[in-house]
Amino acid sequence: MLLNVLWPIVDIAVMFQLLPGLHLSKFTTAYVAVVPSANVLGFAGQEFARKMLKVAGILIETTFVSIAEILLFIVLILKHETSAPQQSGVENDRVPLIQAAILGSIFTNLLLCLVLVTLLLIFLVRGIEHVIQSAVPDRFLGLILPPLVEKAAEHLAAIDEAWAPSIHPALFNGLLVILVGWALGKPTDLNFEIFMIALLVLSILVVGNFLRDGESNLLEGTLLVVVYTIIAIACWCYPSPDVATSNGMDAINTTISIEVL
Repeated sequence: MLLNVLWPIVDIAVMFQLLPGLHLSKFTTAYVAVVPSANVLGFAGQEFARKMLKVAGILIETTFVSIAEILLFIVLILKHETSAPQQSGVENDRVPLIQAAILGSIFTNLLLCLVLVTLLLIFLVRGIEHVIQSAVPDRFLGLILPPLVEKAAEHLAAIDEAWAPSIHPALFNGLLVILVGWALGKPTDLNFEIFMIALLVLSILVVGNFLRDGESNLLEGTLLVVVYTIIAIACWCYPSPDVATSNGMDAINTTISIEVL
């Protein structure tokens, strides 16, 4: 596959973690290295789903396609606190040898890629603070870069089916991360800033307007890319302090008081 040419970046990302300094290079290589490893993990999930019932297969496939995003959220919650992944062997029951060989190969790919994706995402999180200090806005870093790299394989392989993985993070991934955060004693909520809510509403209105006729064309696709570019630029230019949410009302009131004085 096309993304397989990026596999050497995985080795480079791991080697950079052993060197002192070079924080920006560590973040960049880890960012790129997530793409091929997450792609293989999603491919393994698709192969596994083919051997299951339809409903279970769809659930497994969508879960493994989004597992890099889930792991990224969990690693962000844990910061640098990680635990060794548990690898369970594949039990060979009284099943045909060919089925055992297929499932054994699939499980091996899933487990190895899962460990690799987790490791690379840990490297990615370690470099976030240094990247923010390099004048990269935190909202651009959180709203544009992680989803873009995590969904790169999906965008290249299955653009026509991207709606399903978009529903999956909203209904499952976000709630799962909140529960994990609560379990770790790090409360997490869905209290988004007004700025991000406005971006979400804008995306819904634009996409909904294009989908009214049930068709799409090159012009509409180009306009969607333009809208995404505008959102990326807005995230880059938007100030980092929280001034647009209910949690930032104290800061707003303080600013108003200073201006009045």
